[in-house]
Amino acid sequence: MNILLTFLINLIFAYKIIILIRCVFSWIQLDSPNPLIRFIYEITDPLLYAIHRLFPMLSGGGLDFSPMILLFGLHLVENLLRNLV
Repeated sequence: MNILLTFLINLIFAYKIIILIRCVFSWIQLDSPNPLIRFIYEITDPLLYAIHRLFPMLSGGGLDFSPMILLFGLHLVENLLRNLV
């Protein structure tokens, strides 16, 4: 059980890093056909779009706060899992 929890904690940490990378890509308008960039967008879009649907008011005015909400939620889950280990 400890191995599974440790794996999930590491997976959440990696996903948080990928979300931060996606934020940087969006700031510098990096929309190239690079497979790595497409992969990052494909694995982060489902959760970010779910947050957009739940909280449409968070993405108005040119600023999108959905990555911050997602990072906060992932951080909470990660801390819960760490307390179980």
